[in-house]
Amino acid sequence: MNRPIALRLSRTLIIMAFVSLFCMSRAFAQGDPALIGELIWSEDFNTFQDSVWTHEVGDGCDKNICNWGNNERQYYAKENTSIEPTPNDPDPSNTSLVIEAREEFRGNREYTSA
Repeated sequence: MNRPIALRLSRTLIIMAFVSLFCMSRAFAQGDPALIGELIWSEDFNTFQDSVWTHEVGDGCDKNICNWGNNERQYYAKENTSIEPTPNDPDPSNTSLVIEAREEFRGNREYTSA
């Protein structure tokens, strides 16, 4: 294959890739079910359902995985989670799970999280 044909072929493939990505991103943004698939499960976080979710509390040492097994420097605390209205959403009934990290000393750790 001579050089000019290879160069044109490369440019054509790059352009085709960009066009494909653009079309796919538009389909995802518009919620095309053919690309997204069937919704199997969702959580709207209107309330924190203890039957579905579990708070991990502590630093993992009580489970013999101190620092949660990967040197995490935070102490997990239940009070660092809350359900609040979703920011910038005009419908106040739409809520989100908020997990807050704080710089505070607890359980030999410098930070708390959830």
